Amino acid sequence: IGANTAIFSVFYAVILRPIPYPDPDRLVLVWQKRPDGRQNGVAAINYLEWIKQTKSFERLEGFIPQFYNVGAGDNTIQAQGARVAPGFLPTLGAQPALGRGFTPEDAKIGAPHVVLVNFGLWQSLLGSDRNRLGKTLQLNGAPYTLIGVLPKSFDFMGQPMEVWTPLNFEGQGELRANKMAVLGRIKPPLS
Repeated sequence: IGANTAIFSVFYAVILRPIPYPDPDRLVLVWQKRPDGRQNGVAAINYLEWIKQTKSFERLEGFIPQFYNVGAGDNTIQAQGARVAPGFLPTLGAQPALGRGFTPEDAKIGAPHVVLVNFGLWQSLLGSDRNRLGKTLQLNGAPYTLIGVLPKSFDFMGQPMEVWTPLNFEGQGELRANKMAVLGRIKPPLS
């Protein structure tokens, strides 16, 4: 329910509000359809096939909303975030203000766990400490290395996304679950 709510909240924000990203007229959300014609979250197995076969999109970038228990020292908070394909944030024109963004290697199964945080979380939980880059945060009880902080100006469609981790798919259940939103950037000159 939480994933679907977040996905449809993104849809609401994209349709009803102008979006502050480069070339917003070329950004679309791509959905699966249910047999009754309604939109549905996307299964990873379909997303991976779309990437292979697309001729109309420069990029297709997956996004799965998720809540995280984030621990830094003695403090633990619950934060809204997402698992995203490595090109998701660059597709929106977002580059970290500190550190680096995700690479394709970060999204490989078995890669060391890395995390990006938004500017607000960096201030509130991490005390705006630049020395925290390269250090460990606990996400849902697992260690993640903080690799970057998104700029203060970055707003993900009005959603309070504080934590970002790389998207990968472990196991058949994850490949078949209809819980992903897919952001597409249409190739010019298509409209």
